[in-house]
Amino acid sequence: MPRVYATAKAFRTALEDRLNKTAGAEKIQVNRVRRQTHELPSVLLKPPPEWQGRFNSLAEECQLPANMGALFAEVEAFFGQLAGSKGRS
Repeated sequence: MPRVYATAKAFRTALEDRLNKTAGAEKIQVNRVRRQTHELPSVLLKPPPEWQGRFNSLAEECQLPANMGALFAEVEAFFGQLAGSKGRS
């Protein structure tokens, strides 16, 4: 059963936890990722419909819902929060 997150914050926390576990296992420097060395784009492009099949496989593997559109909307909302906070820095 895919995991469902109540809020974008819960999703982000789960994602960061998974990144930290991966970083330990694969010796990835998470801080390097967090430094945001690249500018954020002004908009996120929606994934093309032909990605849905591959997305379903990955979603199942990551225990996420297989609704690519709904998850994109969550990521887009989270992205909007990031973009907004960058403007306030």
